[in-house]
Amino acid sequence: MRLLLTLFTFISVFLCNQMLFAQTEPFCGSTMQAHEQLMEENEEYRQRFKKWQKLIKPIIKARNENKNPDCTNGPLLVPVAIHFDAGIVPAGQEQCAIDVAIDHIQELNLEFAGLDVDAPLINQFTACFGANILGNACLEFCIGTVNHPPGYGLVDGDYAVTFNQVSFTIPSGNFTPVNSDWDEYVNIYVDNLPGGLLGVSNGIPGNFNGDGVLLDNCVFGTGAISCPGAQFTGATGCFAAVDEGEVLAHELGHYFGLFHIWGDNSGCSGAQDQIADTPDMASSYSSYLACGSHITCSDLPQTCGTEDMYMNFMSYAGNACMYMFTSNQSDVMNATAVTEGYTTTTTKCGTPPLADFTPFGAYELCNTDCIDYTDQSLNNPLDWDWSFVVTSGDIVLDITTSILQNPTVCLTAGVSGVIETTLTVSNSIGTTMKTQTLDVSYGIVRTTYADVDNDTYGDPNDVTIDCDFPPPGNVLNNLDCDDTDPNINPAAVEVCDGIDNNCDGTIDEGFALNTYYADADMDSFGDNNATIMACVAPPGYVTDNTDCDDTDADIFPGATEICDDIDNNCDGNTDEGLPLFTYYEDADSDTYGNPAVTIQDCSQPAGYVSDDMDCDDTDPNINPSTSELCDGVDNNCDGTIDEGCVLEDCDGDSLIINTITQNTNRAEFNVTSEALVNNGQSILFTAGTDINLDPSFEVVQGTIFEASIIPCMSAGFDNDEEIISRNLSDFEKLSEEVYTLFDVQDIVTLIIINKDGKIYYQNQTDLNALGKVIDDETKKLKEGFYVINILAGKKSMSQRIVITN
Repeated sequence: MRLLLTLFTFISVFLCNQMLFAQTEPFCGSTMQAHEQLMEENEEYRQRFKKWQKLIKPIIKARNENKNPDCTNGPLLVPVAIHFDAGIVPAGQEQCAIDVAIDHIQELNLEFAGLDVDAPLINQFTACFGANILGNACLEFCIGTVNHPPGYGLVDGDYAVTFNQVSFTIPSGNFTPVNSDWDEYVNIYVDNLPGGLLGVSNGIPGNFNGDGVLLDNCVFGTGAISCPGAQFTGATGCFAAVDEGEVLAHELGHYFGLFHIWGDNSGCSGAQDQIADTPDMASSYSSYLACGSHITCSDLPQTCGTEDMYMNFMSYAGNACMYMFTSNQSDVMNATAVTEGYTTTTTKCGTPPLADFTPFGAYELCNTDCIDYTDQSLNNPLDWDWSFVVTSGDIVLDITTSILQNPTVCLTAGVSGVIETTLTVSNSIGTTMKTQTLDVSYGIVRTTYADVDNDTYGDPNDVTIDCDFPPPGNVLNNLDCDDTDPNINPAAVEVCDGIDNNCDGTIDEGFALNTYYADADMDSFGDNNATIMACVAPPGYVTDNTDCDDTDADIFPGATEICDDIDNNCDGNTDEGLPLFTYYEDADSDTYGNPAVTIQDCSQPAGYVSDDMDCDDTDPNINPSTSELCDGVDNNCDGTIDEGCVLEDCDGDSLIINTITQNTNRAEFNVTSEALVNNGQSILFTAGTDINLDPSFEVVQGTIFEASIIPCMSAGFDNDEEIISRNLSDFEKLSEEVYTLFDVQDIVTLIIINKDGKIYYQNQTDLNALGKVIDDETKKLKEGFYVINILAGKKSMSQRIVITN
């Protein structure tokens, strides 16, 4: 998390010199180069590291199969101890230093769980770092509170924090102090480090043998708490760029197996940090604080061709720009903790139970001979040990001890006395005891009744049997018939309101009764079939009885009649006075009506339409919007059958078309009619291939000339060059021509005929389905020559095809 600015002067010169090769900055500490040097020269280190790698591999694999698994069974608990060297905490400020430690460990747990306050910012960079990149190591650090090592003046309940009580001497081959008394803790050693060094871990990973991490006092704490005279994080004279406490997360990342994210290689081709989901980086980002304007991947700096993850706790960036471990980094730290034997429980952290119970003091037995004791101990006791001793009086108890959590003690003789009760509670953390006395006597039993409305009359259904006379809020009588209303009781005066005001069992006695009618729909008109007799209209009743539908507030006398086949105004008539319209039956549901079947109504009934242009109301495919087919039926209801269809009698020589205008470049084939041009003279066009009229061409009255048009269907099967077969290349060429001539939205008519003019297939389809229809239908044809004709409005094309086996 923070810069390792220089090595302790008391760390071996050999270690510093040997471990700093390939560094471009004067830093010492837990580096990749140091690790590689030790792997080559220290066999014990190499064997321990290889064993660690072997142990964590299956654990990491299991976590990788469920990326960032939750901590359903709870986090692994890691007890820690904090040790302050002499001169760090002024006399009298020890408790303040403990408060700083507690606050720092709380922040540390948020950082290891992926819950740093700034952690959601990583979601801005999903495009470059990937989803679910934020890690949760499922570790929880706790300052030890019980079972402390002896000799340090700590008792159960004290925090594992020492002041000038452990040795800060660093043994040879180590980076931090090592104190074997504290080998069951991860130790955080706090001292005034020389040369601007911020922190160091005792190995990657640590030895877990009383060693730990060593921090400069100026980076201990989060800055939220200041202690007079102590130079903790945030104090005057401390490092401004590392004033939020993340150095501890950085060093514990080393201690649990992480290298620096940039791999200490000052380049992009080195070993980096051996973590799959961190990017290659060539910069440590020492004291980097320019992160405020970075909100997308494009804003992030790059040193190795991809976006740099300077916000990672294992960089050297300033505290304000660091907030996360990755998922794979968290896997390594969790796996290290598992291999070191950490579980979801620990005997070092926790609070012993605090004994407490009731009753105590004066106690009056009322309508019973037994006393119910209730355990009110704190901090989760697991065992209870009670003792009951009569210290005065004549009472005799049925038991004198119990191991139940909430025992019951009964008197077998006597009327009064004092019981001295002692409760001892314990759990895995510790044991506490509490003794209280109970002065017992018998009281007089009385029955009283609750008087909730304070009208001096009690509720017969709310009974208390007690020795008090009477208990607060109770009275001796039970005459109230409604204890929620102080105006209802035996002394009240009866009024006409549908309530028994005076509790005599009769409602509204002495008042004349009237008939009222239910007004369920609240339209002020009543239902003649739903009545009640009362002296005043009850809620939901009216004096009127003329509503003809009391379930609908829009139906009542005087309502406006609307066209809905309902008597809206309750006058006995339906839809009276409304204009009637003629509607036509639409039996085939094609939105066009049958002019022969009509109905008069004020609104359109179901199955009828206002249109009367359907010429066949039994077929939904026959109506004015349908395209004409060559099937002997008037499909589009225009009074003409098969207009524009193929004529079976074609002479093959010439064809008369109905219209010819300048710039018409192709005549529609198989269409015949008398063509009238200018003053009505017919013009004859000789059969050919295409007609292409020059823009200057004029049709002169009485002039006979020849022009080329598409040939008749009965001719032209002797030209093999224009005939295609059923193969992929020919069909692809046909498809290209179709999409060139027609529009995608066209509904086209497909006609397949043989050379004698016989129609084998004729139907409509959309352009996208045309290719499949041609393929399916030509498969059904016998050997021979055929013509495929495709029509859409005035656009058309034809293609000859030969079918062979």
